[in-house]
Amino acid sequence: MVLRLLIISALCVDECGHYGMRTPCLSRWRPQGPATSYHFDCQYTFAIDQKEIPTTSARWRAQHIAYVPQTPLMPEDMSVYEYVLLGRNPYIKHFASESAHDKLVIEKVLTRLDLTRFSYRLVGTLSGGERQRLVIARALAQEAPVLLLDEPTSALDIGHQQHALELVDTLRRENGLTVVSAMHDLTLAGLYADRLVLMHQGVCVASGSAQSVLRSEILAEFYGVSARVHHEPDGTVVVIPQRSTSN
Repeated sequence: MVLRLLIISALCVDECGHYGMRTPCLSRWRPQGPATSYHFDCQYTFAIDQKEIPTTSARWRAQHIAYVPQTPLMPEDMSVYEYVLLGRNPYIKHFASESAHDKLVIEKVLTRLDLTRFSYRLVGTLSGGERQRLVIARALAQEAPVLLLDEPTSALDIGHQQHALELVDTLRRENGLTVVSAMHDLTLAGLYADRLVLMHQGVCVASGSAQSVLRSEILAEFYGVSARVHHEPDGTVVVIPQRSTSN
C-alpha cells in the first residue's frame, strides 16, 4: 500500500531509543516512487533506494536526507541567505563556489517561505517564528528526497503553520518527497493525513483514517485527557480539549 501521509502517534512516556526523542506524534509522507523502509519498534533499520543508511557516506546522506530539528544551532552572525545556502553544501565540492543552479534554488525557497526580504538580515535578529521558517528553508534547499521534521510548526502562528505544511505537502506531491515529522497538534496531523497509526509503548493500538483513529475514547485511554472530536462534512477531524467538570 502506498501512503500519502502516515501519522504515528507515540503516546508512551518512555523515550524512543536511538533518537532520544520524546514525541507524542510522528508523521510520515510516502511518495509514489523511491523505496523507503522503516521499523518503529525501537530497533530501527532505515533504507533509501534499497541502501541502508549506516553504510552510506556523509555526503550521500546529506543529499538524500534533510533534517529540521526542533532546537537547531544557528550562527547569530550569519545572514539569512548564507544560512539557507548551507543546504546546498552536499552538492558543492571542496574549495568550490555555489553554482547558478544553487543560487536559483535558494531564491525559490526564500520566496516560497516568505523570507526574501530577510535575505541580508542576520540570523540573530530574527524572531522565533522567522527562525523556524528559516530552518525549514535550509532543509528544503537540500532538495533531498527524505525530509525529517521535528515539531516544524511549534513556533509559528496559525497562518504560517498552514503555509509551511501546505508548502511541504505541495513539494511532496511535486517532487515525490518522503516526509517524516514529529507533531503535537493532532488536528493538524489529521488534516494532512490519509492514514494514522497510533502507537503506545512501542505497540500499535489503532490504525486507519483520521476519522477512525482520532476518537474521544481512544484519546482518553492513551492520552488520559478529555477531548471532543468534531467531524466536518469534508472529512476534516478537529480535536478539541475539554475542561474537567467538578461538582
